[in-house]
Amino acid sequence: MDDDQKKNKAHDPAIEIRRSGVKVGGYMIPERHPLDVNPSLTFRPMVSAISRSAREKTLDEQIHNLREKVSQQSAELEKHDKVGQLNKTIIASLEQDISELKSKESLRHLLDRVGDIARQTLLLKDGQLKALFDTNETCPAYVVSIDLRRSTELMLKARKPRMFAEFITSLADQLREVILTNYGVFDKFTGDGILAFFPEFFSGETAGLLAVEAAQKCHQLFSDHYARNRQCFTSVLMDTGLGIGVDYGDVSIVQMSGALTVVGAPVVYACRLGGAQAGQTLVNQPAYEELLSRSSEYIDFKESSILVKHEGAMLAYEVRRNEKAIRIVDPEWMSWEAETKDQQTQELATHDAAQPAAANEKNVDEGDSNTNAASPE
Repeated sequence: MDDDQKKNKAHDPAIEIRRSGVKVGGYMIPERHPLDVNPSLTFRPMVSAISRSAREKTLDEQIHNLREKVSQQSAELEKHDKVGQLNKTIIASLEQDISELKSKESLRHLLDRVGDIARQTLLLKDGQLKALFDTNETCPAYVVSIDLRRSTELMLKARKPRMFAEFITSLADQLREVILTNYGVFDKFTGDGILAFFPEFFSGETAGLLAVEAAQKCHQLFSDHYARNRQCFTSVLMDTGLGIGVDYGDVSIVQMSGALTVVGAPVVYACRLGGAQAGQTLVNQPAYEELLSRSSEYIDFKESSILVKHEGAMLAYEVRRNEKAIRIVDPEWMSWEAETKDQQTQELATHDAAQPAAANEKNVDEGDSNTNAASPE
């Protein structure tokens, strides 16, 4: 290769190698993506082991495989001295893989915040549910703050630090599942509790009722969990439990360092009401008015109060689910998930129907070949 050819190759716009990665057709492929570590799991060390669902692990595997594929294709491009038809094919495939990789990584901040059905819809329904979150950055929602009362005393009474770590980790994971099962969105683990919200565009028109239902189940869950783990403590406190606060209003759903979170006045007051007594669920005035007008048939209300730092005593309402069976209205996006399942069923049926026909055609062809082979020349 002469000096001119080397010079032209060095300035080839299709291939440019840099220390930070490989640039192909205007795209920079990093050697290591900054999202290799999920920022949504940067909790305290003792709760860093909260498990993720199988679907999230599957997504991580897909992203890993795509990165490997992109890396291999980039390396293959470097082996060729001339940009020909083969390179064009590789570049087209590479661009497609990059697009798919970006699409999947853009879902990470949502996938570990919602339940299984919503995850399926996010992965299979061409970004419709993600677009719903993107277009509802400001929306009305019920915010639920759950706080473990007397958590410091519980920690000090644990027989071993590891036992308390396992106790609180398991509790947080189960509370999260209760929220997700009731069409809520998990925000974060707070160290001795969790923060969640039920936006109306996602949780549906019965979002408030679902928030109260989830709160009631969380109280029962803690009672059962504490009873099963008494052996972890040197003495068993009888007046510990969950304090749960609920408020309603417009919130902003934002991404901070790649993690989804909710901000707004309802978050502030839900957290303050989370200082309720163990076993209590307190709602603020706006949440009370909404629940009273929409779901009073299923909820019992009782006036109460709570002492708020820098504000003094504040009126609140203790709420409990009564024994009447509730009728939950599925969110609108649930119909998209049903359409996806129907489409998959139809594709599977078409595939199954095509297989016998292909097998019969193959048998006929083989029969004709055998007949021709047996015939005299």
